[in-house]
Amino acid sequence: MSGLERVWLAADRGCKPFVNQLVVVGEGTAPPPGLAEAVDRAGAAHPGLAVRLRGWGARTRWVPGEAPALRRVAEPWEARGPAAWTAAPLDPRRGPVCEVVAGPGFLVFRTHHAVTDGSGTLAFARDVFAALRGEAPRGSAPGPLHDAALVRRVRPPGPEARPPPSRPDAVAPTGMPSGGDGRPVWARRTVPAGRGVLGRAMAGFHEAARRLAGEGTVRVAVSADLRSRLGVADLSGNLSSFVHVDLDAAPPAALRARVDRALAAGDAEAVLLAADRLRGLPLGLLAWAGRRAARRLLRTGRAPASGTISNLGRADLAALSAPGLRAASAFWIPPGNPSNPMFLTLAGAGGRVEICASCPAALADGGRLGAFLDILAAAVAG
Repeated sequence: MSGLERVWLAADRGCKPFVNQLVVVGEGTAPPPGLAEAVDRAGAAHPGLAVRLRGWGARTRWVPGEAPALRRVAEPWEARGPAAWTAAPLDPRRGPVCEVVAGPGFLVFRTHHAVTDGSGTLAFARDVFAALRGEAPRGSAPGPLHDAALVRRVRPPGPEARPPPSRPDAVAPTGMPSGGDGRPVWARRTVPAGRGVLGRAMAGFHEAARRLAGEGTVRVAVSADLRSRLGVADLSGNLSSFVHVDLDAAPPAALRARVDRALAAGDAEAVLLAADRLRGLPLGLLAWAGRRAARRLLRTGRAPASGTISNLGRADLAALSAPGLRAASAFWIPPGNPSNPMFLTLAGAGGRVEICASCPAALADGGRLGAFLDILAAAVAG
């Protein structure tokens, strides 16, 4: 288990559930036929998603556990806001740590973030649909080394790499909190797809923060999948990191270039190595630190970053379709947390960009989350 995975476990303790949730919305009123068998076949091809937590402290590790589960729901869902099962926890000690929720016209693939990231979740989802179409799942395997160990062996950062920021000097992008309600809430917008989505989203993030929060540092953590950089494309697990970028009124292309420079410098690898120093700390202590950071955010409206942006790329809707469910759209519900002022996901699907944002309720009320998303969506649409 890596240090960053311990951070995600602590985040889950502080505010359940800290999970990845890929939503596939399509046509139809019932789950696809043969879904249970397809989940079983895909689960067997992804043993890294059939694990549970064992041990304590530095001896905490993943061991074989329950296979991915299938949950059926009968209620219609408009996929524009929370449902009871989107807030259901996944227990890392008892399992399962992965489940598929099947309802009328939608499937949701849920994985505990301490077990895998967005890319690992998407690989499993594609294999469920492959099995539904009668194809062989491609599969993935847990690696012999965790993320920080891979970085040390394959791509250690150079001296110019920057560690993650620690000072709480960035503003919450929707303004000051209205109280102490850290319960995450989320909302979604859909806009036409264009070029340079990440840069446009960063520019929109800055514009929204300036209009809603006023002056102050606006900094984002941009997620980065390191599989290609580490040469481990078929591995499951957490192999994503972040680079931190300060935002201003620069053009979208210039903001995106800052991400590229940070990646080239090795900032993402430096984040993993910094987090790995936490591997031996008790989860209770990490959870306490997370609660302390959340209280500070909800008191001061400041954090080390104004939010997180995760660009999950263009979804292949054909690969997320099968007899009984033809995908019309796909988006990601962010794993919200009371210590993070904003978590934003971007996903291309069918000529559109799906934007979903989560933030603490005390930063969302009064229509502020909707206003933030409206400004950002207009910037992404161009």
